[in-house]
Order: sequence, then C-alpha cells, then structure tokens
Amino acid sequence: MMPRYLTFLTVALLAGGFGFGAFSQTYPVTAGEHADFTRVVIQAPPGTRWSLDSETPQHQLTISPETARFDLSRLFERIPRTRLVAAQTQPGLLNLTIGCDCETLAWEERPGLIVIDLRDKDADDPAMLPVPAAGPSIASTPQQTAHAAGLALADAHTRAQNNTTTAQTIAPQASQTDLTRSLGMPIAQALSQGLLEPAVTTSAASLPSLLMNDSGLPINLPENMQVATVIDRQNPEAPPTEATPEVCQATRALGFLLSTSMEPFDVEFGRLTRALYGEFDQPNPEARRDLIELYLQSGFGAEARALIENESGTFPGRDLLLGISDVLEHRSSNSRMRLGQFITCDGPASLLAALAGAQLPDIARQSAEIALVFTEFPATLRTILGADLATILIDADAVDAARVVAGSTLRSPWTDARALDLVDALLDRARGNTPDAVARLQHAQGVDPASVQARLSLALEEGDLVDGDALADAEALASTERSNAIGTDLMASVIRLYTRAQAYSNAFSTLDRLQAWGPEHGETARERSVLRNELWLSVAENADELTMMRSILGRDDWEGASLDLETRQVLARRLLDLGLGGPVLELLHGTSDDVSADLLGRAFVTQDQPERAIEAIDGLSTPEAQRTRAEALSAMGLNASAAQQFEAIDANREARRAAILAQDWNQFQRLSDPERDAAADDIDLVGHVMGQTPGFQELAIQTQAAFGSTTAPIPVTTQVTATPRPDPSGTTPANASQLTPRETPAMETAIPATPAIDEVRQNEPAPAQVIADFDRLGLITRSATLLDESARLRDVLTPLLGTISDAAP
Repeated sequence: MMPRYLTFLTVALLAGGFGFGAFSQTYPVTAGEHADFTRVVIQAPPGTRWSLDSETPQHQLTISPETARFDLSRLFERIPRTRLVAAQTQPGLLNLTIGCDCETLAWEERPGLIVIDLRDKDADDPAMLPVPAAGPSIASTPQQTAHAAGLALADAHTRAQNNTTTAQTIAPQASQTDLTRSLGMPIAQALSQGLLEPAVTTSAASLPSLLMNDSGLPINLPENMQVATVIDRQNPEAPPTEATPEVCQATRALGFLLSTSMEPFDVEFGRLTRALYGEFDQPNPEARRDLIELYLQSGFGAEARALIENESGTFPGRDLLLGISDVLEHRSSNSRMRLGQFITCDGPASLLAALAGAQLPDIARQSAEIALVFTEFPATLRTILGADLATILIDADAVDAARVVAGSTLRSPWTDARALDLVDALLDRARGNTPDAVARLQHAQGVDPASVQARLSLALEEGDLVDGDALADAEALASTERSNAIGTDLMASVIRLYTRAQAYSNAFSTLDRLQAWGPEHGETARERSVLRNELWLSVAENADELTMMRSILGRDDWEGASLDLETRQVLARRLLDLGLGGPVLELLHGTSDDVSADLLGRAFVTQDQPERAIEAIDGLSTPEAQRTRAEALSAMGLNASAAQQFEAIDANREARRAAILAQDWNQFQRLSDPERDAAADDIDLVGHVMGQTPGFQELAIQTQAAFGSTTAPIPVTTQVTATPRPDPSGTTPANASQLTPRETPAMETAIPATPAIDEVRQNEPAPAQVIADFDRLGLITRSATLLDESARLRDVLTPLLGTISDAAP
C-alpha cells in the first residue's frame, strides 16, 4: 500500500503547489479520477475559513468570504460523472451532488489547498486521516510544511507494515538529508513518468508554481527548479508548450499575417490613412505600423517598404517586414537573405523563409508546418504566394505539402484556375508523369516567365529540341526579367538547348549577352562558369573541325584554368588531334594528374621537345603514355627503344619504321612476318632480304648519319659518288660537288642530362649486326654497285633525251 499512499500524498502536495492570488475572489476547482476514489481540489488563499456538510447526498462546502465564487470550468475535464454527478456554485457556497454510497473525507493539505475525497466504502484504509476544518488554518513556514509531510509519510509507512489502524503518532525528528530524500524520490518518479513537468515561465501577473510558498526564495528562480502539473496548463490534453528559441523571438511580430478577421481593404485603408497624420501633421506611429501590416497582408510589398524606410525610428520586426516586402516584389536584398535564416522557426516565419531562399533540405523538414500555416493566410496572400511556394516545395521533394498549398490557393476567391496550370504540371512531373506535364503546358500555352521556363526545363529533361524562334522569344522574355532570378534561369535554359542542337554560335552569343547583364559575383559567377563548361565540353566532343577551329580562334574564354579540368582535358585531346600542341601547354599548365601528364607529353612531342615529353610522362605505364614515350624516343633518334615501345603496344606500323631507322632487320622481319620461325636457316633469310624493296639499307645508313649516331656504317666496297643532274639550261649548280643523293640534313638536339633521359640512353639496345646477318653473300654491296651504275647511266642519257625532246619537228 505504500506506493499508493505516496501517490496520494504527491498529488496532494503538487496540487497545492500552484498558489492562487491572495486578492482573487474566484477559486479554481479541479478533480482527478482514481481506481477507488475521486478527488476534488479547491485552490483558495491561505487563511481561508471553510466547512463541509456531508450528511446528505448534496454535500455543501461553505467558504469565506461570502462573496467568493468557484470556477467549475475544469471540474469534469478528467473525471466521469459517476461518483460526482454535478456541481453548482453560489457566492460562498459549493454544492456537490454525489451519485454513490461513498465516504467523504476532507482536509486542508496546506494553507489554502482544500482536498475532498469521495471514496468507495469497500476500499482500503485511507492514505490520510481527515483534518477537522474547525476555524482558520494556522499559517506555517515551508520548513513546518515539510516537517508535517514527513510525519504523514512515516505514519502511513508504519500503518502499512502493521496492517492495523492506529492513532496518528508523532515521528521522531528526521534529518534534513532523510527528509530531502523522502520528498524528492516521489517527485523524481513522477517527473520521469510524465505525471509532472517542469514549469514554464509564467507571466508577471501570476506567481511561479512551486511545491511550497515562494517566501524566502530567489526572485529569478531557474525554470528547471520549478514544477508544474498538467492540470495547470490551459489545455491539459495538449502536449507541453515548448519555449520559443531565442533566434525565433523576433518572429512574433509576424503574427498579424494569420489574422482572418480583416475588414475590406478599402474600408481599413481609409480608416488608417485618416489616422496616420494627427495634429501638426505629425505621423501616428501606431497607425503607420498598422498601415504597413495592411499593405503586407494585401500583397503590396513596394508600398510597405516605402513606409518602413521613411520611418526614422526603429520598431520590433523592422528587418523582417522589409524581407517580406522584398519577397512580395521578387527583390533580392540583405533583409530577404536574413529572412531565409528563420526556416527552423514556427508560424509564418518558416513559410516566408522558404520563399526568401532557404535551403531545400530545411524546407523539406518544415514542409508540414509550412503547408499548415499557408492555409491560415489571408486569401490575397494565398493567391500571390501560392504558385511560388508550391513550386519551391516541389523542388524540395515535398509533394504532399505542395498539393495542400495548391489546393488552398485554388480555394482563394482571387485565384484564376489557369494560374495553377504550371503548378499542376510540376506536380505531374514530380509524380513521374512527365508526358502529362508536357501536354498540360502545351495546352495552356502560358507566356509568363515561369510557364516558359517550365516548358524549356521539360524539353531539357525529355531530350527534345526546341524551335529556334521559340528560343529567341524566350531569350527576349528573359531580357525583361534580367533583374530577377527567373531571367537568369531562362537564359541558362536557352543556352543549354542551343548547345544540345549544336548551334554553337547562337549559344556563345547568348552566353555573351548573359555576361553583359552585370558584373559577376559569387552565385552568378558559379552559374555562368557551369554554362561555359557545358558549352565548351560539347564543342570539344561534338563539333566538326571547322566549327572547332572557328570557336578556338574566335574566343579566348577557353584559355588558362577558367574551365574545369575534365573539360580542358577533352579540349586538349581535340587540339592534339588537330596538331596544335602549343595551346595545350597553356591549357594544362599547372596540372599534376596522370591524364594531363600524358597530354602534356604529346604536346611536347608536337612542339619538338621530346626531352620534356619524357620528363612529363616519367613513371606512367598506361598505353597512352607508352605511345607518347615511343614517339619521343623516335624524335630523339633512339629508334631501337622506340621500336620496342611501339611493339609493346601492338603499333606494328610505327614499330617497323623505327626498326628500319635502328637498322634492326631481325625485328623488322619479325614485325613484317609474325608467323616466321626465328630459327630460319640462311637460305630463308636471304629470300626474305631479296623480297624487300631495293635501297632500304641505304635509307637506314643515311638516317643514321643524319642523327649523328656513333655506330659505324656498313662498309660498301663500291664508293657511291654524287653526280649532279645537269640542268636543262646547261648550267651546273655551284654546290654540285657537295650534294649527295637523298641527302638529309643533320638535326642538332641538345638533350639535358636528367635522370629520366640518362636512363633512356642507357637502355638503348646495341645496333644489330647487319653485315653478319644480311651481307654474307655480298648482296647489299652488289645492289649498291648496280644502283650507282644506274645513276651514272641516267645522268649520261638525260642530256640526250632532253636534246631530242627539244628539237623542233
């Protein structure tokens, strides 16, 4: 029985913790229902005299003074009409009609707190003995009240153990620690079970809710040290009211937007304008504030802003009202940006913050609150803001909230149903019915910027092409909205559609017009950079060579690091395919990734800088890097290494050419006939040599001399002398004795001594033994002799043939 006794005592203590004003003459009456009794509590000032007549079913409580009244509005909120059927009140009297054969117990829990229990007769012994109500209550201090409560607890515990009814005894004096523990444990349990809650800050007109009188307590008692019960809330069934965050305190000034009892605008406007200026033409601050609120309620943002800016002084919520006016006028400002930071607040603040540009994830979290608040807005504001708010909610993936907003907007008497065609189309798209959205917009044929932008956006999503005239009209419409975000969005859609149609000249012209609208700052610079990247990426991937060169030579916004790295790499590949290595060096300057390193190596090769190409791709083993390395080696004259690199990546054509230049005929034959057995005998080898075009050995010797190789040339028994070909005019060139057949000038290459270059030189294979392999029978020597004799014979016969041909018939 001990837990039940503690519950009884706790309820009694806490019910008396909320003091009633000492000078009030209306006493609240509350009640609570329990398993075997019903408790009625009357909260009266300390020192109140009272008596209870419980001899008849009509119990009568008499209280002083005789003019006192009872508040019965909350009496039956938590109890059924079983034990207590009805209650009537008269000045100084409270009549309770009992509907059961119950035992009535009445006592004063603490000064002024009168408790009446209607207990079933078959219930266990009461938790407390009734206290006679003879004479006024004796005033007590908080310490005396706590002492009496401790005595009651000790007595109840003793009687519960002995299970006998004994007279109330005086317990020994308890220590302060024991008393604190005995009183604190039930309260802590009640707080943890939700039976109690910490008291919220109350108005100055009411006293703080405490378990004891507030005499001797600090004035600014922390809220977590105050306790309140659920019966002290205005609506006990509602959850506790959360304290407004400090950041949202200023949003209380926006409560006027939820006012639904508005006079007609002309009536209210006339009244406020008459009251605006009083004696000596001095403006009335209250009338000015009311007129500002009227303007904002009716959707007149510019007029409200003019009044706010003309106000010399400050008033609560000034910056928020400026932000609202800018939202209504689609104007960007610092006030609007600050308004967007109140998205986490309740009420109109979250709705207006969404319209002011809050982040979409925050809007999605507040979507339910936003939709609910929107339904309470005046009809004019629902008409003005409905379409924009629904669009924002759709973008935030809050489709259900957007449907609520659209429906509430449609119910406004000021809304034209055609104005919501765009919202309906966006809802169709959000549900996945894009064809229905396109058909709806095509049928509506709206010419407002939002409808045109929606049609262009759907075309981009579906991959459709838009007629050039329609894009030109959209661009002209965007020019009229250049000061608003919708204008920039229209231009971006036009540029993307031009790019998709590969109309690059129109796309670049539109981009230039967009950049001419104003200087770039943070957000606009990012948006224009994205458009520029998309356009140049499309040019690099899809444009033909003529369009590509025209774009490269006619513009300079692709140079440097202004484009993204991926776009620059694609553009660099296209430039290298066109043989333009110089621009690539500038385009990829300062990059450090592997792809850029390979592209830089190719660019160095095209710029006759093979040494720097080797350094750029040092450490890379991709097929692209191996090809670049092979081309660089070939350009440096290291043809044997180049042939090996080409052969490793299956580039047989380039490998054969490098093998010829390196005089590696074994490798050349292997690459020319991959099926030939490496251990073929000499007869087969000679047959292969004879099957080649005459003179390729001589070409190898000349190329070797041109690159300044230290390898000894193949000895030829017959000295090949250069015989200059006679000029038909009969003159002999001055340097005829210095010319040789198919002479190739030597290349002077200064290769720096870097580790990468040194390693390449060390790995250069030794020259092949051409003489031992191919000239065993003197075939090459004989071929050289025959070629020389043929050259001499040609030189001798040429003048004769020229003379005969010149003779007149």
